[in-house]
Amino acid sequence: MGIHRISKCQISRPIIVGNDAKPLTEEEKQNAPKDHTHHWRIFVEGVDGEDISPWIRKVVFKLHDTYHNSTRIIEEPPFEVNETGWGEFDIMIRVFFPPEAHEKPITFFHRLKLHAYLTTGDTVTPLNEYVKSEQYEEVVFNEPTEIMYNILTQHAIGDGHGLAVEPEPGHEFSLQREQDEVDKLDIAVGKVNEMIQSYRKRLQELGGTPEQGTPVAQ
Repeated sequence: MGIHRISKCQISRPIIVGNDAKPLTEEEKQNAPKDHTHHWRIFVEGVDGEDISPWIRKVVFKLHDTYHNSTRIIEEPPFEVNETGWGEFDIMIRVFFPPEAHEKPITFFHRLKLHAYLTTGDTVTPLNEYVKSEQYEEVVFNEPTEIMYNILTQHAIGDGHGLAVEPEPGHEFSLQREQDEVDKLDIAVGKVNEMIQSYRKRLQELGGTPEQGTPVAQ
């Protein structure tokens, strides 16, 4: 029996990939390895509390090799790993779907963040406090199987309205926040282009012949 897919159909589902961390208390340090300074949690979860378990079968987290059993397989929600440690590192995260989806797992990478920093002029000061680092991702299903289509369409996303247009209480991610991030990137690219043109002009004034390059952005 063949696999029946919904032709010309595309469905996307948002998820949050991230971590939070906080310094260990003196009491917690007594039960942790002597060099560990923080408790941290790495997670994959739905936006606005959406239950993602109907369409996510399991999540595999690949921690740093120094951790015992560094490959953690989580087969039911919450899809998260709790640990202690002292250093920041990249975590590979693989998301698997139900067998009836006939979809390959997808991979994300998240940089574990333990420390918050205060920047004052040229001075960067680490802050000993709670920190949270998240990234918004969208899982796209192109021409899903009929069974997967039913699973995806029968479960509402969060409270039913998806991403809020503007920031709201209880809705940390919004379309406005996405646009703000795009605007920040545009400003940064513009500054880089200005620096390139400035350095090129200085080289010309010094008698150099820099190659004509293409700006980072038009």
